[in-house]
Amino acid sequence: MKNVKSVVSYVSLVVLLMIPVSTLFAQDFSEIDITTSEVWEQGEDPLYNPAKILSVGDYVVIVDKVADKKVRIYDPESKQLVKAFGKQGKGPNEYLSIWNLFAVKDGSQQFCIYDIQLRRVTCYDLDAVANSSSYSPSYTQMLSADAGLPLRITGWPQKREFITTGIFKKGHRFITIDSTGSVAAKSDEFEYEESDTPLSVIQHAYTVLPTTNGDGTKVAFAYFYTNKLDIYSVSGKKNATVRPSGDFFPPLFSVCQTSQGTSMAQDGDTRLAYIDVSTTADHIYALYSGRKRSHKRTDSSDTIHVFDWNGNRDTKIHLDREVTDCTATAGGENLLCLEKTAEGVDIIQYSLPKSLSAK
Repeated sequence: MKNVKSVVSYVSLVVLLMIPVSTLFAQDFSEIDITTSEVWEQGEDPLYNPAKILSVGDYVVIVDKVADKKVRIYDPESKQLVKAFGKQGKGPNEYLSIWNLFAVKDGSQQFCIYDIQLRRVTCYDLDAVANSSSYSPSYTQMLSADAGLPLRITGWPQKREFITTGIFKKGHRFITIDSTGSVAAKSDEFEYEESDTPLSVIQHAYTVLPTTNGDGTKVAFAYFYTNKLDIYSVSGKKNATVRPSGDFFPPLFSVCQTSQGTSMAQDGDTRLAYIDVSTTADHIYALYSGRKRSHKRTDSSDTIHVFDWNGNRDTKIHLDREVTDCTATAGGENLLCLEKTAEGVDIIQYSLPKSLSAK
């Protein structure tokens, strides 16, 4: 980030949310410790810098930012790599900047990759890719200019629609993109204290990681720079907000001018909250950091907050390793996580307690 000297004094903005009191301070977490049950062998085609791991139907998908083959499909039963494809570029099955990976929760085994630099969503059918030599996508969608700057996208099981969060002209929590790449619907606008801080900077400060539930009736947003979580209905109205009962912190940032315009700036005191989120039909698994940028392992954690889809705190899971990303299998039996080590990247498998299994 350029021209750091132009940073103004720190701004700590508190979003004034219309929150049902009954869900704001719900019962606290019960706590459990779980230990590694298995480490998957990587073989001769190891991971280098994975961006996301995702359990989809009968498979596990991992996208890697820098590997020669960026998309990896694994069989969770054998723990073996089934297929690997994708390379750097702008063409079919090529990517410039993989930003996130998500499942299309419509009962099929489809997953999608969002390339923020190409403004492109590419979706694949897992059975077709895993069982043939073709890597042709099911469909590809370019995002139109009126979609603003989507930072994160998740699937919505209706008419090939997508939920997007990011930088928009107004302060909508999310917008829905239709099958043409255009805006189909908008959520309510989040309220915030009036200030001289540009809306784009505020939206950056309140960046969220979105995910939908199994039947596509709700969407959850885990905040990246403040430790809270919102749950919205399909209509775009907020159902619940969950905050910790103790150490709540708002985003800590400053405003600076760069060659691209006004931007959000951070320093060593800026804290990260939820650095990854995964869901099943019954639960939301949010990997929680809580660490300042000055910490040497800000982007990893050994703590997962588990919520139900009504906004209640369920369980705080303490892992025996520091991981960067996790995915819960559909039935909630296992948790698969990525751990960066001095030797590379490991896929770590944990067995989850029966209390978190699908009801």
